[in-house]
Amino acid sequence: MFLLLSVSCSTQFGKSKLHDGWYLIIDNEENTVKNRPIATANKFDELKIDSVNVQGSDVYLYTITGKVSDVEKWAKETEKAIGSNIGFIYKGKMICNPKVNAAIESGNFMINFPPYTPKAAVEKVYEDLKNQKGKKLRGF
Repeated sequence: MFLLLSVSCSTQFGKSKLHDGWYLIIDNEENTVKNRPIATANKFDELKIDSVNVQGSDVYLYTITGKVSDVEKWAKETEKAIGSNIGFIYKGKMICNPKVNAAIESGNFMINFPPYTPKAAVEKVYEDLKNQKGKKLRGF
C-alpha cells in the first residue's frame, strides 16, 4: 500500500533566500515557514529516487527518500513538530508539506512530488540535492 503524505504547493517565499531543505511550517494557509531550517540539503545522506504507477493509468508518482546526517537533531525537531506540518523547500518553492505524527528517530525522510511531475524534473532535483551534500552554507 502506498500512502501519499503530502500536499503540493508552489509558493514563492519572497526575496529571502531559503536553503533547500526541511522547515517547520508556521502558517499553513499562507505557506509561511520558520526561517531556520530543520535540515538542509547539504546534510542529506542516502538519497534515492523511487516511483509508483497509479494503477490503470500512465501516471507515476515520484519520491526522493533519504536520511539526514544529524539524526538526533532531526528526531528532536520532528518531535517538536508533532501535530504540525513541515515543508520541503527547493529553490524557493514548497514541494511537499507532510504532517508530523511522531518523532522521526530514524533520520529518514520522503519528498513526495505532485502527480504529473515529469521524471526529468525529479531527477534534476535529485542531482541538485546530491551535489549539495557536504557543502558549507552561508549563514549557518
